[in-house]
Formats: sequence, C-alpha cells, structure tokens
Amino acid sequence: VIFRENSEDIYAGIEWEAESEGAKKLIAFLQNEMGVKKIRFPETSGIGIKPVSKEGTQRLVRKALQYAIDNDKPSVTLVHKGNIM
Repeated sequence: VIFRENSEDIYAGIEWEAESEGAKKLIAFLQNEMGVKKIRFPETSGIGIKPVSKEGTQRLVRKALQYAIDNDKPSVTLVHKGNIM
C-alpha cells in the first residue's frame, strides 16, 4: 500500500503561464526582493510555487501509520524525494 502526497507541492496548482503578467511579476519579485539568480530565461519562463507544510506532512504520516496499525502491517517505510525540494 502506498500513501503519497497529492494535495500540496506541485498538486496545489499555483502556477503562472510563460510570459504572463503574473509570471513576470513573480519572477521580478524573486529576483529583486529575494535575490534569486537561477532562472535561466526569465523573460519567457512560466513559474509555479510548491507549498509544503509541516501539517500536511504530519497528516500523511499519521494516516500511513494508522493504516499499518489497523491492518496489522509489520512495518512502514517512509521515503523522501530529496532531489525535488
């Protein structure tokens, strides 16, 4: 059985289309206010925000652990995809 996060992160759908006014504003904010330098082609980039909360992570882990307890599963394996964030 797999429990997978699908309500936060990229699944939140907080995105702006390439060259849109929203993308331009957010990219300008990231560059000017936050010092972001790693946007290769800012003039033609779309952009998205991937929110991940402590509460969302705790909720998912609790559900997985409760499932294992309720269904007499001998173990639970947690995997973090560190190359994403």
